[in-house]
Amino acid sequence: MATDTKVNIEYIESFGYGFNNPVGSVIVDSHLFIVDNQNHRILKFDLSLNFVLEFGFGGSLNDSFFFPHDICSDGSHLYITDSGNNRIKKHAFDGTFVAEITGFNYPLGITYNTNLFVADNQNNKVKELTTAGAAVGEISGLNFPTGVEVFENKILVADHDGIGYYDSSYNLVIQTNTAATSLKAVEGIVVAVDNQNNKLHFLSLNSEYEGSELFFPNSVSFNNSTLYVINSDNKILLYDFSVTTEIPVFAETFRKVTKELYPRARAWVMKLSSIFNQFHEALAYSESRAYSEIIDIRDSLIPDNDNFSEEDATQWERALGLYNQPYLDLATRKTIILRKMQFPGTVKARQHYKYIEGELQKVGFDVYIHENRFPDGSGGYETIDPRTSILNTFLLGQTLLGQSGITGGFTVLANYVEEAKDANFNIGAEINLRATFFVGGEVFGTRAVIPENRKSEFREMLLKLKPAQTVGAFLLTDYIPEGERALLLNSGGAFRLNSGSGFLLLNSET
Repeated sequence: MATDTKVNIEYIESFGYGFNNPVGSVIVDSHLFIVDNQNHRILKFDLSLNFVLEFGFGGSLNDSFFFPHDICSDGSHLYITDSGNNRIKKHAFDGTFVAEITGFNYPLGITYNTNLFVADNQNNKVKELTTAGAAVGEISGLNFPTGVEVFENKILVADHDGIGYYDSSYNLVIQTNTAATSLKAVEGIVVAVDNQNNKLHFLSLNSEYEGSELFFPNSVSFNNSTLYVINSDNKILLYDFSVTTEIPVFAETFRKVTKELYPRARAWVMKLSSIFNQFHEALAYSESRAYSEIIDIRDSLIPDNDNFSEEDATQWERALGLYNQPYLDLATRKTIILRKMQFPGTVKARQHYKYIEGELQKVGFDVYIHENRFPDGSGGYETIDPRTSILNTFLLGQTLLGQSGITGGFTVLANYVEEAKDANFNIGAEINLRATFFVGGEVFGTRAVIPENRKSEFREMLLKLKPAQTVGAFLLTDYIPEGERALLLNSGGAFRLNSGSGFLLLNSET
C-alpha cells in the first residue's frame, strides 16, 4: 500500500507589535528575530513573543539600517541584508554591530549553509561568499532574484521567472514557474512564500496553503511544531505545523462506497437521511461556505464595492506602501489604492531613480531625479528637509533678488495630480525624508522648466512612476506657457522668470 507525505497546518492566532512592513525572520538561540523594514530596525522576541530588544535606529551608519529585508544566522552571529545601503551587516545576538560586507546592489534574500548565499537583486545574481565576505562563486543571468535557500545539495532561487534549482557548480538543473518571493527549509521540505498570490507552496509535495488570514505573506520561520508567518498587515501568524507520512487507510473503502451509492437504473429515489443524501448535503454545505468566503475575500481585496471598509483600506495602504490617511474619506482612499494597484512599483528595476528620470525624459520632460541622500563627510549619509533648510545652491538666484527663505521654492507631490491637494501634505517624522526625492535641474538645487499645458501630465506620470515605498517628492519646477519657454530657450542673455512668490534669475550663458 502506497504511503502519502502531507503537510498538516492549522491556524492558531496572530500577534502584532507596532510593525511597519515586517519582512524577514529567523529563529536562533531560542529567539525570533524580525526585520521591521519600514521602521529600519530589527526586533528580538522570545518564542512566546515577549519583546526582548531592538536595534538599528542609531545615529551612525554602523548602528542604522535603510530598508533592511532579510536575516539569517550561522549560529554565532546574525547576517542582515541592509537593502537601501547595498550591504550585508553582521551583528551579535544582542544587536552589537560586528562588520559589514559591501559590493551589492539592493540585496534581498539571504541564507546560511556553510557559506552565505545572497540574492543580489539589482545585479541579477545570487552570490556565495564566506561569513568574512570573501567571494566563493555566483549564479548570474537571473531575473531580479528575491529569495534563496540551500536544500538537499541544491541552491533554490526565487526570481520573477519562478523557482530555479541549481547544483553546487551553479548550473541550472530544473526551472519551475512557481511564484515565490522567499524560500525557507522547514521540516524536511521547502516552504515557498508567494506574496502576491497569498499562498504558501510546499515544494516537492505539490501542495499549498492559502488561508484567508494570509495577507501578502513575506517569510516564515519554524520551531518545535510552530510555524511563524510574517504577514504584510503588520502581524505574525502562528500555525500548528507538521509534515507526516501516512498510509491512506480509507482510500479504497471510500471508492467502493461511492460505486455502491450511485444508481444502476434509470429511475431511482434518494432516501431522506440516507448516506447518499447526507453526502450530497455535505457537498452543498461546503460549496455554500466556499462561495461565502470567496465573496468576503473579493469584497476586501478589490476596492470597487460598497463592502470595502475603512479597515480594508488601512491594510491595503500598508501593503502597498501608501501613506496611511484615515482622515480622508473612504472614496478618496479607494481611488488612491486603485491607482497604486494599477501602477504598483514593485518591479525593483522600475524603482531606481534613473529609471524614473529616463521615462520622464523619453516623453520630453527636461528633468532630473536626485535622491534625498547626501554624504555627511564621515562615511554616513544625511537627508535634507526643504521646509527648514537646504543646500546653498537651492537659494541661488532667489536670494540675489531679495527673496528670503525658500517659501514657494518647491511644491510637493504625494498622492494627487492636482497640486493644491498635496500642498498641505504632512511628510511626518524626519526619518521619512529618506523616502523622498527631488525633481529639478541636472545639478541638484537648480530648477527645471515644464510647459504649463503639460503640468497635469507631468504630475500624473510621476505618480505612476513613484516607487511604492516613497512618501513623496519635492518638485523644483517652473511651469511656463509654450511661447515664453521658446523665448527662454532662444534667449542669448539673462531671462527673468516670475516663479510665484519671487523671481528666479536664469542665464543661458551659465
